[in-house]
Amino acid sequence: MCVKIGQTTIQATSPTDAISNGRRRTTDLVVHLDTNVLLWLAQRRAKILGEQAFRLAAKHAWVISPAVILELEVLHEIRRIRVPPDRVLADASRVGDLAIARTPYADVVQAARALSWTRDPIDRLVTAAAIADGAKLLTADKTILTHFSDAVWD
Repeated sequence: MCVKIGQTTIQATSPTDAISNGRRRTTDLVVHLDTNVLLWLAQRRAKILGEQAFRLAAKHAWVISPAVILELEVLHEIRRIRVPPDRVLADASRVGDLAIARTPYADVVQAARALSWTRDPIDRLVTAAAIADGAKLLTADKTILTHFSDAVWD
């Protein structure tokens, strides 16, 4: 299955078989990436990741919430990142198995409503997407790490 975002087509992986950069990955578990982790992986700066986050990113397929794409767009519009979102997605998909979460929006919003520990709507949606998918979330965000037990860094 492919997901088209702007000018970029991203190959979504099957849950049982995936090959990335010539190596087979275990994809019965996927990990969600927050915006910063996606940017670092797209820039091939995986060494920035914490040890546990690095191990999970190396072993499992990557999923991002559509909210990550929205945040990339906003960051590009306000010039906090120079690279357009479609380029970030394309670069990341060349490095690893990247897919866009297909969790129903209503399920994500329902999970996000309970996350009163943050007022950042993007953080709520990104975290809620991982919750709704029953997945780990790779993030360096200290607030998310403190409040979401399936957030992973070190």
